[in-house]
Amino acid sequence: MKTSVFFQRLEVLGMFAATLYFFHVAHGDWWWYVPMWIAFDVSAIGYVLGARVGAYTYNFGHSFFLPSLLAIVDVASPRHWLTILLIMWFAHIAGDRMQGYGLKETTSFTHTHLGKIGPKNKRQTA
Repeated sequence: MKTSVFFQRLEVLGMFAATLYFFHVAHGDWWWYVPMWIAFDVSAIGYVLGARVGAYTYNFGHSFFLPSLLAIVDVASPRHWLTILLIMWFAHIAGDRMQGYGLKETTSFTHTHLGKIGPKNKRQTA
C-alpha cells in the first residue's frame, strides 16, 4: 500500500471515530444507525443508466462536497434531524474510504480514485 493511501485511510479512520462521538453527543438513536448507513448507497442507482451517469450520482453521494455545504446550513438550523443526517453522511463516506472504496471513474464501477476494487483485485490501491 502506498504511503499516501495509508495516510488517507488513517485520516478517514479519525474522521469515522469523530462521527461516532458526534452521533453520541447529538443523541442520535443507535437503532437508526444501520438503516441510515445503507441509505446513502442509493446514490448508486444512477448505474442503471450507465457507468458515466452512475459515477456522477455515486460521487455526489460519496464525496464530502454536499454534506460540507449542508453543514453550513445546519449551523444556522434548529433541525436536529439534519445534524444526525450529516453526521451519518460523513460517517458513511469515511467508512467507505477506510475500506478502500473511492470515488468512481466513469469507465466502470470498479475503477476508483484509490485503484481498482473487487474480489479478484483485493482492493489493489494506486
